[in-house]
Amino acid sequence: MKNLNIFFFSFMLLLVWSCDDMSQKDKVKSSEPLKKESKQEKVLTSLDKEEMLKKRVFDFWQAKVNSDREKQYDFYDPFFKFHVSKDNFKTMGTNINYENPQIQEVIIEGNVASSKVTVVYFGELPGRLKPVAIEKTPAEINQTWLFMDENWYLEFIDNINETKFTRY
Repeated sequence: MKNLNIFFFSFMLLLVWSCDDMSQKDKVKSSEPLKKESKQEKVLTSLDKEEMLKKRVFDFWQAKVNSDREKQYDFYDPFFKFHVSKDNFKTMGTNINYENPQIQEVIIEGNVASSKVTVVYFGELPGRLKPVAIEKTPAEINQTWLFMDENWYLEFIDNINETKFTRY
């Protein structure tokens, strides 16, 4: 199965590359002179990236407080979203509630950052015979964020299985 996945990925990569190559040849054959596209790219400073990250962390945790699974999904990295649809993600939730999230710190190293958030959680988890109540409990949550396509995305990590979809 793994070899089939590698073959399929290689085939798709070759197909995309060859299509791109063909489109480049068509552009060269055009009788119109080539023009440089003038894109004014905003250069983000480290302060811009830090403020953007803090806003993303805050907005993610507000979605958690509001139990808005659809909005939470939008914050996760595209590698996770490639494997898990939004509809499937909405069914992955538990009956855990969050309140009073506070950003303690963010540390940015290049395009990878970590955030530390304190939060109070409570709710109930399914048990063998009956649900298990969880009283209000303070916690410190560490998360990894990735800067891609001019935005910060939360790296999905399954802490139970210790798996993630990113490789870097």
